[in-house]
Amino acid sequence: MSEHGKRAPRGPRTRPVGPIGEILEEDRAPRTAEPVGQEPTMVGIVQALGAIGDLMGQQVKNQNLVAAAATGAPPRPVEQFLKLKPPKFSRSGDPEAATSWIEELEKAFDLLRCTNEDKVILAMYRLQGNASTWWRASKDIVFPEGMVPMWDAFVEAFNGKCFSDTAREQKMAKFFRLHQNRMTVDQYEAKFAKLSKYAPKPVEDPVDRARRFREGLKPEIRIVLIPFNPKDYNDLYERA
Repeated sequence: MSEHGKRAPRGPRTRPVGPIGEILEEDRAPRTAEPVGQEPTMVGIVQALGAIGDLMGQQVKNQNLVAAAATGAPPRPVEQFLKLKPPKFSRSGDPEAATSWIEELEKAFDLLRCTNEDKVILAMYRLQGNASTWWRASKDIVFPEGMVPMWDAFVEAFNGKCFSDTAREQKMAKFFRLHQNRMTVDQYEAKFAKLSKYAPKPVEDPVDRARRFREGLKPEIRIVLIPFNPKDYNDLYERA
């Protein structure tokens, strides 16, 4: 073939170039990102760590319970109670000693925010001698099977054991004769609360308790309270 008849060598193939407007539109068009694994967010990490912490805490709690059961260690409320060194009680027939023992226990109960059932159980830990023997023989009578122990019921039974009939009658008579006289309202309320423990039934109802408290106040204070007619003991005390 002559030089004039030879074909020129082919250059590299290229994509057909469209109008400039189409090219610019392609460049501006959003490009779809290739799917990749989603990275965890900070909220998800915190939630996961919290769940792990809860699980570990529950495992530790379960291990402690198992260890306490195996070693015979007392439950935690008892440990906290004993750390306060509450008094023990073994005597009977001494109203003042019995009253003082109950008052000291109630201070510990208030501090530990004990339930009624806890109060009865913890009080049992501090009974000794004849008092402990009495309670072992009496607890099924005071709290029959299926009955939830109540602190007031325990105190009433305890007072019945520790107080002679004569001593109880003297305390009840003193309660019914109680009047404010020269005492401040706070002093009167403290004495009212202390003596009312020897006569629980007459003030068992909140309305009766408030009425009895009002009757013992000074006349000038009772007159001021008439328009309010408070029937709640705490409300009456605050207004007085």
